[in-house]
Amino acid sequence: MPSEKPTRLEMNVNGVNRTVSADPRTPVLEVLREEFGLRGTKYGCGEGECGACTIIADGQTICACLATCGSLAEAEVTTVEGLENDPAGVRLFNSFIDNGAVQCGFCTPGFVVSAWGLLTSAKKTDADSIRDALGGNLCRCTGYTKIIEAVADAGSQQVLSPLSSRMGSVTADVCMPQRYWRPRTLAQLFSENARFAIEARFIAGGTDLMVQNEHHLGDLPLIDISSMPELSGIDETEQQVRIGATTTWSEIRYSSIVGEHFPLLSLAAAEIGGIQIQNRATIGGNIVNASPAADGLPALYVYKAEIELVSAEGRRTVPICDFITGPGRTGLRGGEMVSAVLLAKTGTAGRVV
Repeated sequence: MPSEKPTRLEMNVNGVNRTVSADPRTPVLEVLREEFGLRGTKYGCGEGECGACTIIADGQTICACLATCGSLAEAEVTTVEGLENDPAGVRLFNSFIDNGAVQCGFCTPGFVVSAWGLLTSAKKTDADSIRDALGGNLCRCTGYTKIIEAVADAGSQQVLSPLSSRMGSVTADVCMPQRYWRPRTLAQLFSENARFAIEARFIAGGTDLMVQNEHHLGDLPLIDISSMPELSGIDETEQQVRIGATTTWSEIRYSSIVGEHFPLLSLAAAEIGGIQIQNRATIGGNIVNASPAADGLPALYVYKAEIELVSAEGRRTVPICDFITGPGRTGLRGGEMVSAVLLAKTGTAGRVV
């Protein structure tokens, strides 16, 4: 059963192991700024739209306003302050100055961190690639041209960053009784769930749930399913492709399996927020949120996706057209969760022409 005593919450921040005293439901942005005094990471919109709060978590850029500190327990977290001795970070700092890309400075840290993500990803640094990489960041001074020039200048030569390979081990069972629980496996979840709050909500990426409940997270018991290996990954057989519910849109976007068999889903993945959101948001969350504006759903309808559901009683599958019953409404039963999306291979039917 979940521990009756709160577990100790730790994360590595800018190379230093830190103990977090805040409630694990607290956005990591608040912990970085108020508890650790790292004020370079800004609060802008609180919805993942502006990128001012961009940080690096286990080698990927994410929005700190939309990640609970519990979900990053044992992760490797880097803020803009942590880039001061990083080769890619230093090059970007100097290039932003040399190219006149620093204006009011409020958005600059987020742009630098997002640009770091591009420079260390081995992807192209042409203008279009830079615009895509910075698509989740807003400049309030309309200095985009100078920013793009600065990133292009910094990326004109290959640069290596030791931070890109620094990965935490986000596998610990984190629990604050009746408030927040991050079980490690489905077996643990179903065997011990009865001892946790009945009204608890499942959370994975949290990019929808945290926006919807920004000022009420402290009232919401959460079960964090983001670190369960059974719920992530993309696998294929001769007949179908299985995408785990906690697979992120970045993983889907760059999957060669998805790109070959379901190119419309790859295109949809590229349109879901900025890179920071794609690195965090999950396909399962996009489905259970059942928003009329969900970018991933049209492709899933086109491909006649089957939704795999799991509970302590077993598994069942439901066609997506039957699973989503209206705006914000689904056919989930009590105790159930989405475990995967199943897509049947149909030869040439899914090709983009």
